[in-house]
Amino acid sequence: MHAVLLLSSSTPVAGLSDLAVRVFAALGLTEYEERESSNYPPDDHYFCGYARNVTVEVCDSDESEMPEYPYWLVLTDEASRKDSKTELVAEPNLVAKELAKAGFKVFIPTEGWGRNG
Repeated sequence: MHAVLLLSSSTPVAGLSDLAVRVFAALGLTEYEERESSNYPPDDHYFCGYARNVTVEVCDSDESEMPEYPYWLVLTDEASRKDSKTELVAEPNLVAKELAKAGFKVFIPTEGWGRNG
């Protein structure tokens, strides 16, 4: 499973790190880290949160067409922390509901939205 959700916060955030901490708290994820990668412009970093059954990436958006959603949340069903006590239901709609309860505006794109041509 691989799903992308577009995010914005209804309250001001002090950048990606502040947003990531709020996202992980809203989802009940206590294990997370900042990672560096030139694949994540503009600042070459992103955050990964871990559950037993899913990895949650939070990064800056690279979509100029939807500036009202400056962040992405990427759900993958990689079980990178099998010893984690946290399990997350990785359904995009359920994740979006939890984030909305915490004050986030969430957009779930339709399948194939990122393909060119």
